This record gives sequence, C-alpha cells and structure tokens, in this order.
Amino acid sequence: MIKRAEAFEQAAKILRAQVSHHNASRIWQKSVSDRGVGNDVINLVSDVQWFEETGRKRGTTWGEGKDKVHKRRVQNTMGYVVNDV
Repeated sequence: MIKRAEAFEQAAKILRAQVSHHNASRIWQKSVSDRGVGNDVINLVSDVQWFEETGRKRGTTWGEGKDKVHKRRVQNTMGYVVNDV
C-alpha cells in the first residue's frame, strides 16, 4: 500500500509541475484529462471526505439496486477507518 501512496504522491508532483507549463504541455495535459487519468482517485478522495463530513454514515447494504454513485461510495468507504487526530 505504501508503494501505491508513493506513486500517487509522485503523480501529483508531476501534474502540479506541468500546470505552470500550460502552453508548452497543453497536448499532454489534454491527453491526461481526456483519458480520465486519476478519476478513480478523485472519486476516492471525494467519497472519503463525504464519509467523514456526514457523520460517517453510509448505506446499510452493499448498495444493491442503488444508483452508481451510491455503489461507488460504499465500495470506496467500506472498511475505511477514520483517524482520530
């Protein structure tokens, strides 16, 4: 899991560095966006934030018969442990 987190951190550094070169790397940035690179990470972060901000409430079932957002949210938060910092 540490390797995955390190890869996400490195990817974030790469993306941030390219933002300042918008004109020069426009094709690369468009390609990254068009291919949906990182969309699953965006959803994960959003779902965990929702989970923590809404009093840690979630669906009572695996989400069977529910909409796609509900199913994804359940998958992204099931087993997640909230840090008491």
